[in-house]
Amino acid sequence: MYYIEPKVHAVFIHVTDLKRSAAWYSKLLNLPFDEKEVSSPVYNLPVTGDTYVTLDDHAFDPNFSFQRSAHPAFNFLTDDLLTTYEKLVEDGVQVVREIEK
Repeated sequence: MYYIEPKVHAVFIHVTDLKRSAAWYSKLLNLPFDEKEVSSPVYNLPVTGDTYVTLDDHAFDPNFSFQRSAHPAFNFLTDDLLTTYEKLVEDGVQVVREIEK
């Protein structure tokens, strides 16, 4: 049994300029914006509801090459990430990237 809840926790938007993107999305969604609160590699837009919208510039990944994504980027919610990860691996789920802490 997994500890994954049946809801989306966050949606990720890959960007090349985190501060500029944070300002743009904040203006688009009529959200408060303070440039001093934006620091690489990610910025969570202060949206309402249960799902986060995270801007990600991949500054931590020297091999990352920005390309428009053909696939959605999101994660499900779990209250025990390590146990859920271990159970998925035990069940043969292919791990394409280790957990980032």
